[in-house]
Amino acid sequence: MASQRQFVRRAPEDVSVAALIDGLVQAGGRLTLTEAARSVGEASVRMSGYLAQVVRLLNVDSYPVLGTTDGGRTVELNVQLLRQQFLGQ
Repeated sequence: MASQRQFVRRAPEDVSVAALIDGLVQAGGRLTLTEAARSVGEASVRMSGYLAQVVRLLNVDSYPVLGTTDGGRTVELNVQLLRQQFLGQ
């Protein structure tokens, strides 16, 4: 993820991204936008911009590690792809 930071302007801090990932993993890979906002301490109205930055960090080579569904109301994490992309598992 560190190498991706150079391509993402105003990327969220690592601790914030880790909090989002932890929250999603604990919830089975899906959180509502409001729950995701709460997990990182952001206002719900700012989450679309926040998530756009995190998607640019995590979706290396366009692999869908993180995304939204339900018209942007649900945040989904593909844990298997996350492990493959960042941990080589």
